[in-house]
Amino acid sequence: MNAPPLTLRPIRTRDADDYHEIFGNPEVCRYDDFSPITQEESIQDIVRIIDAYARNDKNTERAIIQTGEDKMIGVFTVLCGRKYRYIGYHFKQTCWGRGYATAIVRLYLASLQPKTRSLIRARVDSRNAPSIRVLEKCGFQRGRSRLLENRTREYVYHFRGTPSR
Repeated sequence: MNAPPLTLRPIRTRDADDYHEIFGNPEVCRYDDFSPITQEESIQDIVRIIDAYARNDKNTERAIIQTGEDKMIGVFTVLCGRKYRYIGYHFKQTCWGRGYATAIVRLYLASLQPKTRSLIRARVDSRNAPSIRVLEKCGFQRGRSRLLENRTREYVYHFRGTPSR
């Protein structure tokens, strides 16, 4: 499936309703380490994100939009650890199954120098088959795994090379 072209842009206060539609949805949060958030928490998160932009924080969250549109359909996250950068992506449930996650991960990887790409990691719940498939299509390979407190397994995926079709 060919997804429409996507773009990343800074998250803005007017994205609060879209942000809440994503992170307030129990299905979106099902495989994550957080619970659905309230509208008020969405606003607080956006204020925190905008503040991080002002401080030039290396950790970043960006709105995912269809090129030419301005409505946020998802959020792309980069968290910088001591050695690696961890990526994450969340979409409105109405956008699932359209190839958006694969498209945005590929867009992000293409924006990086080859040496930097080797530092990219993603953590994924072992039950989240769609996200595992996205990572594998984008050139990631499963690395280590660990058992979480809630008795589920988390995999760490490492970018290793050329994405598949």
